[in-house]
Amino acid sequence: MTGDRRSAANRANASKSTGPRSKAGKAAARLNALAHGLAVPAGDDRGVDRETLRLAREIVEEAGRADLLGLAIRVAEADIELRRIRRAAAAAPPRRIDAFERYEGRALSRRSSAIRAFDAARTT
Repeated sequence: MTGDRRSAANRANASKSTGPRSKAGKAAARLNALAHGLAVPAGDDRGVDRETLRLAREIVEEAGRADLLGLAIRVAEADIELRRIRRAAAAAPPRRIDAFERYEGRALSRRSSAIRAFDAARTT
């Protein structure tokens, strides 16, 4: 069980860690999630829809299988997301490059998975 001293210390520390209190601090904290926008999948961006469909149609046309459009869209979305991450990383200050590795790794994995699914369906 937690001792009384430790409980009191935890309560005291928690009261200090409540986030920004001023209006300016709260306004600044609201923008933290918008620093680069990479946590939002590319498919959620309406401007990407046209590019995704164009790329998916190219993939389907090259494969000669119009019935695989849904899988081609997955490949296209993952590829566009990877490009977006790499553009953001290139534009970031050098000290922040490491922050993009997590996003790039996830996008690479997603793209590989989509390509494998597309290739498996194409060969059947």
